[in-house]
Amino acid sequence: MTRSASHVPDAVREAVTERAGRRCEYCLYPLEASLLSFEMEHIVPFYNPRTQRWADHFRLDGAQIVPLTPEARVTVAILQLNHPDRLIERERLIQIGRYP
Repeated sequence: MTRSASHVPDAVREAVTERAGRRCEYCLYPLEASLLSFEMEHIVPFYNPRTQRWADHFRLDGAQIVPLTPEARVTVAILQLNHPDRLIERERLIQIGRYP
């Protein structure tokens, strides 16, 4: 399987590939016939703040957001919720009592 740079762990990538029958779930093109790798990020679930409770998916460790579920891990990685600049901002807000 050809790989592209991705935030998706290898085990998750393989599970998604197998679940899809080794085909694109949108157009049914077979993976083995493709010269290009399939994108995974657009089919990986994100945490949905409108339908899910934050505390069920994340916890705070100081200023760091710790993911507790697969959806949370993807959300933290792709949205870069623990980027050093964001951690600094959160730490400042914690110090003045404005976070969370």
